[in-house]
Amino acid sequence: MASEHVIGKLSVRVVRGQNLVIADSLTKTSDPYVVLSCGSEKVKTSVQKKTDNPLWNEVLLLPVINPITPVRLEVLDEDKFTSDDSLGVAEFNVTDIYDVAKLDLKHASDGTRVKTIYPVGTNYLGGESHVSWKNGKVVQDLILKLKNVESGSVVLQLEWVHVPGVTLSVCAMASEQVIGKLSVRVVRAHNLIIADPLTHTSDPYVVLSYGSQKVKTGVQKKNANPLWNEVLLLPVTNPTKPVKVEVFDEDKFTADDSMGVAEFNVTDIYDAAKLDLKHASDGTRIKTIYPVGTNYLGGESHVSWKNGKVVQDLILKLKNVDSGSIVVQLEWVHAPGVRL
Repeated sequence: MASEHVIGKLSVRVVRGQNLVIADSLTKTSDPYVVLSCGSEKVKTSVQKKTDNPLWNEVLLLPVINPITPVRLEVLDEDKFTSDDSLGVAEFNVTDIYDVAKLDLKHASDGTRVKTIYPVGTNYLGGESHVSWKNGKVVQDLILKLKNVESGSVVLQLEWVHVPGVTLSVCAMASEQVIGKLSVRVVRAHNLIIADPLTHTSDPYVVLSYGSQKVKTGVQKKNANPLWNEVLLLPVTNPTKPVKVEVFDEDKFTADDSMGVAEFNVTDIYDAAKLDLKHASDGTRIKTIYPVGTNYLGGESHVSWKNGKVVQDLILKLKNVDSGSIVVQLEWVHAPGVRL
C-alpha cells in the first residue's frame, strides 16, 4: 500500500464451530479458539473448553487498510504444555462487503440482498454467502470449511463499520504492475437517447476509462439501438479501481455529446480469477450481483466459469440521461508469470 490509513473496520462475529477435529487423542476433546489475521493485524476469541462444537458468539474488530487483502482464519487447540495445535484454516475476501459498503443504500428495503457468493473451487465456502442491507448496515453471512483437516467449519457474521470522514473509493497500491487484463466485449445498447433533434438520430460510440487508460469502440451511425460486438482490452493494475463507461454521440462540427455514463467494479471478476477452478463444471456460477442502490446494474450480473475462463455478464443502466442501457461481457485474461 502506498498509504497505511484505515478505510473502514470489519466487525466479525465468530458465531460457532461445527464438527471440529479432536486434537487430544487421550481426552478425546479439544479446547478451540479462533485467530483472525489481516495483514499485520491479529485478533482472537476466547477458548472454549472440551468441545468440538464450540459456541463463541464473540465480536472481533479488524481495521481494513487494503480490501484486496483477505482475512485468514485459523482454529487452534489450546495446549498447556506444548504448542497449540491447528484445527484447520480458511480465509475470506473483504472485497465483497467492501464493494457493497461503497453504495448508497439508504433507499433500499431492509433485508435487501446485494450479492451472493457460491461455494466453488478453492473459496472455502461451505454454503452460499450473502451480502445484504439489514438494519441500516451492510452485513455478510459466511460458513467457512476448514482445510488441512478432515472436518470442521466456522460460522461468521460480518458487518462493515464506516470510519468517520472516510469516503470509500480507489485504494492506492504499492506498485502499478499489470496483474492481468480485462477483455470487455461491448455487445450492444438499448433505447439510447436521441442526441440530434434535427435528424432524430444518434451516432453512438462507447469509451471505457480505467485510470489513465482509455479505449473506445467504433461509431454506429444513425442508431439508438446499436450493435457493436467489439472487444476492448484494459490492462489491470489495481482491482479496486472501477471501469467507467460513457456513450457519446459523434458530431462532425461540435464537441461530441454525452449519451450517459455508468461504471462497474473489477473486484468481482478479479476475486473469481484467483480461485482454482480446474475441477469446476462448465457454466458454474461463482457470484451474483443484484441491481441495488447506486451500482448501475439493469439486471442481475453473474460471474461464471465458462469454456475454461472466468467471465461476467453485465447490463448497465446509463445515468445523467432519460434512458439507455448497455450490454457488456467481461473475461479475465491472466498475465503470464503473475499470481493473483
